[in-house]
Amino acid sequence: MHLAGYFAAIFIGLVLGIMGGGGSLLTVPVLVYLMGV
Repeated sequence: MHLAGYFAAIFIGLVLGIMGGGGSLLTVPVLVYLMGV
């Protein structure tokens, strides 16, 4: 699950880098559900 979390975080980072803004709204749920933070 952690590997999936890392890939999701990287993917979200790339998408937000292109689109701009709103990173925390998408990143937090990924970290909570996939990484178990």
